[in-house]
Amino acid sequence: MLSNTKCKKLLNKNGIIYTDKEIVLIKDALYKIAEIIWRSHTEKNEILNPYDILK
Repeated sequence: MLSNTKCKKLLNKNGIIYTDKEIVLIKDALYKIAEIIWRSHTEKNEILNPYDILK
């Protein structure tokens, strides 16, 4: 799990400045999306390569 500080550095990189609250909301949403993807693949007994998600 990424720290809020690391997330803030990554998200604020492109000149858009997010508040600490926005960082936490975005981070939580992304982790929930990742969990949904992970569960959908594991329920189908598929081997999931995490790097495939990022393509």
